[in-house]
Amino acid sequence: MSQRNKQTIPYRLSAAVALALTLFSLGFARVAWADQDNAIGSGNSASANLDFRIQIPTFLVFRLGTAGAGNVDLIDFDLVTGAIVPGSGGPIAATAGSGDQGNGSVTVGILTNANGNLSTTVTAAATGLSDGGTNTISFADITTDDTGTTLQAPQLVDGTSAAATTAVTGITNTLASGQSWTYSYDNTATPAAGTYGGVNVNDGRVTYAVALP
Repeated sequence: MSQRNKQTIPYRLSAAVALALTLFSLGFARVAWADQDNAIGSGNSASANLDFRIQIPTFLVFRLGTAGAGNVDLIDFDLVTGAIVPGSGGPIAATAGSGDQGNGSVTVGILTNANGNLSTTVTAAATGLSDGGTNTISFADITTDDTGTTLQAPQLVDGTSAAATTAVTGITNTLASGQSWTYSYDNTATPAAGTYGGVNVNDGRVTYAVALP
């Protein structure tokens, strides 16, 4: 073997060893990044730490009327059966079967962890309740009574109502409290005879929305 080869082999081995040691030291350093402790001898202990985090969003559950997804209650004012003269004044109560609590009362409840003011609006047809033709009755002729309820009720109008605000803080839960909104008909207008609105017909359906702060 030449003198040149004898000198080159040790150099190549040294480079390989150096590379291996470097990689090993990098790997060892990476393992050492974890929190760790050592214990030697009976009765001693080793300890290590972990950090935990739980992220909770601001949320709101809103119930209006009969519980359960897809349930929509009908508020029915029957001046025909009650033999009430249109335009003779009121307020006129809804029928006994109206709303889940009867007589035009519907359960209203919220569950939220929000802090601030909830904003509640109701949107109805801009032209009011229709008889299927050209005659209409304004939603403004229906009054909403929210006495004793946590969630303040907006008053019905043709179109979108002004917002009713409710201050909440911490955890607010009135889902099982039995609170209710009650509706009555003013009976101050004298519309043409007919049936106005109904179960998702003739613009009888309205939509309530509660916005988080």
